[in-house]
Amino acid sequence: MLNVRLLHFRLTGLVAALLILGMTPACAKKASSSHTPVVSINAAFVPHVQAFVQAAAQQGQTITITDLIVQFGETPSSGDTGVCVWADDATPTVTINQSIWNTFNSSADEEEDVFHDLGHCLLRRIHDQSRVTGTTSLGTQGSIPQSVMYPVRIDGVTYTDNLATYRAELFSITNQF
Repeated sequence: MLNVRLLHFRLTGLVAALLILGMTPACAKKASSSHTPVVSINAAFVPHVQAFVQAAAQQGQTITITDLIVQFGETPSSGDTGVCVWADDATPTVTINQSIWNTFNSSADEEEDVFHDLGHCLLRRIHDQSRVTGTTSLGTQGSIPQSVMYPVRIDGVTYTDNLATYRAELFSITNQF
């Protein structure tokens, strides 16, 4: 039986949706002889996936990608930035809305988006709505998301200005499903 663990919609607006179907404790992914691992990463995402693996290593974690699809495609709504689907006996799949991707102003915008969805698909992270004081996109101290796993996209300037903090938090694995 296919057990869908998480279907994640990442919105660019103020609203984000998370649909959880049949969620069970995620101790480990079941081994299956019927599933053949696939690695298929669109060229646009390769540098960000490599950066994710490198950032994990800098935080003391080893990530080896043996089963993952990262692609452009349709998301449930035209306002959804990306979606991560992870299920038993299936390849974890990140699908990014290319129309929104094409509006990003920097590689930091792109990286934040990919890191968020890889956080769901590879680290089994859930959303974190916490906010902390940090450097805002205006260069002043103010309230910012505590985590890349915030349910609304973080702009590239805020992400870059708080990069070390965001990476340390992401790979701390504090909130998993």
